[in-house]
Amino acid sequence: MYSVLPLEMKLAEYPQEEIDRALLSRIDFTGGDVSQMLIGASLLSRLKSWDAAIDLCREATRRDVWQPEPWMMARSIADRSQNPQHILWSRIGILKHVWTGDSDTLHQEARQAIDDLLKQAEADGPQQLVSDLQEQLQDALRWDLRIRARWAGDGDEDLSVKEPGGITCDRRNRVTKNGGLLSRVSGGGRTKLEEYRCQEAPRGEYEVVLRLIRGSVVTGNVVLQISRYIGSDHEQTKTLRVPVTVEDGRVRVPLQRGRG
Repeated sequence: MYSVLPLEMKLAEYPQEEIDRALLSRIDFTGGDVSQMLIGASLLSRLKSWDAAIDLCREATRRDVWQPEPWMMARSIADRSQNPQHILWSRIGILKHVWTGDSDTLHQEARQAIDDLLKQAEADGPQQLVSDLQEQLQDALRWDLRIRARWAGDGDEDLSVKEPGGITCDRRNRVTKNGGLLSRVSGGGRTKLEEYRCQEAPRGEYEVVLRLIRGSVVTGNVVLQISRYIGSDHEQTKTLRVPVTVEDGRVRVPLQRGRG
């Protein structure tokens, strides 16, 4: 009933705000479940109620900012609305919070969409708009800490990072409440890569642990690349070679300029 009624109201040419209210009551009825929010957002977009649809996507992302589905729904709605603010918000969210298997492709598309907005703003918009777009893009591309472990061979290395406060980001806990993310990226051939990153990382000391689960590693070393303050004036990268033994490899990483 809650899905059909707004469509009938649209055909009867009810005011848009009444149609939106009828559809949003569907969300109230289902207790605010994220999946129901996305269904509601989809229905609102079919009725070309773009702002209300994006508002539902915003609420869904507030429930779980790392869940990719609300961001992908928002991207689709934003493109149909052709509203620059909606397009910008959805793409910034994808750059910051969507880290799936195809995230490289999604991030490339998001950068292109924002670049298009910048070109349009530079041609038609006030300078303040251009500055705001550039600032938001720069912020989305900043990362306080990124740690990459790369090795070759049939060995299975386990990367984990203990954050300040005692939270560990590992295979069992790939997303921490601090925003720490752990992902595995397939390299070319026998090369393997695991990566930890945190955009607004807490200040303090991080403990990186490398554990050989099984197999062997060519050269007997894991290459550990530690990058701090990516995208800022203080960006720095350090590369270490950590020997692979029966004992865990441990590296301490201080972070004084974390924004978390």
